[in-house]
Amino acid sequence: MKRYTMITGVILIAFLTLCMTSCGKKTQTAAKVDLNTATVQQLQQVPGVDQTLAQNIVTFRDENGPFSSVDDLARVKGMDQQKLDSLRDYVTVKGASGTQQGPSQEGETSGPQSGSQPMSEPESGGSSRTGT
Repeated sequence: MKRYTMITGVILIAFLTLCMTSCGKKTQTAAKVDLNTATVQQLQQVPGVDQTLAQNIVTFRDENGPFSSVDDLARVKGMDQQKLDSLRDYVTVKGASGTQQGPSQEGETSGPQSGSQPMSEPESGGSSRTGT
């Protein structure tokens, strides 16, 4: 009976420890920081971004315009590939860059037109069948 109680206690402690660890990580990744609108203070909330790097990101954005993708961070002073890779889960590019990501928007605009065209294509295919 003592052995059963001890094993149960160890499992319970392990479960609670795991739960507390994973819960802490979820709150950090809950909302991504938009590189095009974030302040220095908001960027500092991202794990691995100190005040200097946060300021460099904002300065780069002010001097070069909005980021078009997270990969643009590679051009920021103090950013290397390893750090960039570690930040990917915490940052995003929205806002002003949405207009620069034209292909997505054009795809949405032409999407309904494209949706109509595939319907026409099978009809054309039907005509080909008649022609054959």
